[in-house]
Amino acid sequence: MADYRQALDLGPSCRTARLPLITILACSADETLRDGTEAERQARLLLEKERLPEYLDLLAIALAAQGHFDDAASTAEEAMALARKQGSRTGEEVYEAHLKAFRSGRQIPDCP
Repeated sequence: MADYRQALDLGPSCRTARLPLITILACSADETLRDGTEAERQARLLLEKERLPEYLDLLAIALAAQGHFDDAASTAEEAMALARKQGSRTGEEVYEAHLKAFRSGRQIPDCP
């Protein structure tokens, strides 16, 4: 965790460090590492640079980690629509599964 944060200090636009950091913050089984608010902040920073379905999905996961399931669902819908537009059938299926969980008021069972 400290390594990812250090990498971001050195290169704030470092996507390679930000992606796993968001996943840890939103999905870790270790409650001391989970921080949905920070995961959301980091995901929004990614989206400022580039609007990709996988970034929207990470934002949705971060929102769900905070219990914001309606916002997570609408963000997952956006990720699905963008994946569909880009022709990413696999991505679309993943985001649809996430959307179903969020609409049911649940986080996804296993984070990416």
